[in-house]
Amino acid sequence: MSQLTNKEMLQFIHDRMIHVHGDNENADFMHGLRRVMKAMEAAEARVAELEGFADDILAINNGTVTGAEGMAGIARKALNTGEKDGE
Repeated sequence: MSQLTNKEMLQFIHDRMIHVHGDNENADFMHGLRRVMKAMEAAEARVAELEGFADDILAINNGTVTGAEGMAGIARKALNTGEKDGE
């Protein structure tokens, strides 16, 4: 069996509390648990975004991205304008 992520483990605990132990899903502590899971999801998305920027920096440093258009594509990505390279 594969290792559960932290978010998956919290989801498992959440579901077990409801379906096995009979806890009310509307209890304050259950809302808190769901808030923690949602925050973890947002943090994981941010980490993935930052890892993408790190890849861009490495590409610049090793010379696979060169020129104004390549740099402009990375800048648009960093600014999150929604534009795609070459448009």
